[in-house]
Amino acid sequence: MSTDTPAQEDLTDVQERLFEMLNSVSLDSPRPQKTLTESKASSAPVATVEAPPEKKTPVRRHPTDCSNCGASEALKSSTWCESCGFHPRLNRCLEVAAPVDSDENQELTVSDMLQRVPMWAWIMGGGIASIIVFGAVLRGGLPDIQDRSPLALSMIFCGLLSLAICHVRAFYIGLQNSEKFNLGTMIAHPVETWRPAAMQLPDTRRLFYGMSWGLTAVTMAIAIVGIDWNGLFKPAPRARKSFNPLALIMKAAVCVSGATAGGQHGGGEGVSAMGDMMDIIGEAAPADEGSGAPEDVEDSLQNFAGKALDNSINSAKSGKKQPSVDDPAAALEEMKSRSAFDDDGEQQPFKVPDASSDVDESGEDGASDEDSSPAEESSDATDIKKSDDFPIPPSLRSVATPPGSTREDTKKSNAKQDDFLIFGYTLSVTGRMHSVVVAELSDAQRGRYVATVPVDQLSLDELEQLQNKLDEFRADTPALRAPLRARWVIPAFTCSVKYKGRTSVGTLKNPELISYRPIDRPLTQ
Repeated sequence: MSTDTPAQEDLTDVQERLFEMLNSVSLDSPRPQKTLTESKASSAPVATVEAPPEKKTPVRRHPTDCSNCGASEALKSSTWCESCGFHPRLNRCLEVAAPVDSDENQELTVSDMLQRVPMWAWIMGGGIASIIVFGAVLRGGLPDIQDRSPLALSMIFCGLLSLAICHVRAFYIGLQNSEKFNLGTMIAHPVETWRPAAMQLPDTRRLFYGMSWGLTAVTMAIAIVGIDWNGLFKPAPRARKSFNPLALIMKAAVCVSGATAGGQHGGGEGVSAMGDMMDIIGEAAPADEGSGAPEDVEDSLQNFAGKALDNSINSAKSGKKQPSVDDPAAALEEMKSRSAFDDDGEQQPFKVPDASSDVDESGEDGASDEDSSPAEESSDATDIKKSDDFPIPPSLRSVATPPGSTREDTKKSNAKQDDFLIFGYTLSVTGRMHSVVVAELSDAQRGRYVATVPVDQLSLDELEQLQNKLDEFRADTPALRAPLRARWVIPAFTCSVKYKGRTSVGTLKNPELISYRPIDRPLTQ
């Protein structure tokens, strides 16, 4: 102790000298000098914690009562006494902040609540409202569900895509903050997946934008806009051939030039150029979208008028006069003549007229011819006289067809007829024969499938007879390749088929069975 005392006194002297030097050099007003004891007292650190309170002897009634001030149950819900600030574990009192008057007890107005809403919440709500308004406008502006369905599907696609991307991003954020996240959490617990992203708001506000807007779009598309579920599973219509005006003009020009050239050379190719042009227009015109029943009375009237116009054009092209209602005999004759022709104007096979009916009809026809012969002769004489006075160009004369023939006969002559081999047949739902599968032989004696010819012209007895004959040559496998399923037979019969041409792959167009006959020696596979 004796050795430390002089050193402490020397240090005190040095400090006093330094203070004197600083006071002499200072530019400010001289500060009041302090004694050494005061400087020591001011330089010593002051403790912020109060001195331990004086020990009192309060009466504790319960273990949760404060041992300092005796407040009842002060330590029940807290680790320190809120009345005096006593902390049992520290064994000292802490300063208790004075209660501040908060605005929680005051009633919040609407303007205050709107001011407390963050900006990102306003943006998210505005997007949701815009999607709802857009869906309502679509529902009111497009009353037909077929028009709204594509837009609804687009909304569903965009909404699900946005929702999926944001959900995966939220799962990635949760995976960074916790090891308990897995793929099952993302699928089975969506709320837990979004909880970490919600704790990082407003930094993750874009995820909530995409999630809320996508979910709203999907809901509006299904509930308000509407989806045509029947149209989704409806088979797609076949592509129609587009209407080409230039091709129509070129075909008409070629037809007119060919008809004119044929008429100048005195041939029969220049017959009825107007009818050929109408055929070209009918082929080049675009087909209707649907072939169902008319939707209203107006469509029915238009269809009726169109059919009447087609009949008039066909009669004008064929050069035949339509029978009037006032002439029942002519109308009956026209009905009999039409019954012998199918839809294409060609005579149906396997129709043998009755001899008695032919005699009666011939008698009636002879009587009618005798009654009308003078008038017809006078009309022919008048026509000949007019043709002599006013000659008609050969290309426009409709009398170039041979006498007693019509335009249907001319068309019929253009049809082709060949013999083919029968190597199978198909059945209808009733179990009767529906059609025969035919093939042709090439020069190298190789068969090739060409058509499936219907046999609906045959009677029931003839169908049964043909089917029994073919069943005698049944085979398990087809004699050659065919793009269908049928009952196969050994090629032992040939048939004569009439058709209008061939397709690009070589099959027959509009085949019609004329007759059939057995061959001398059945072909082997």
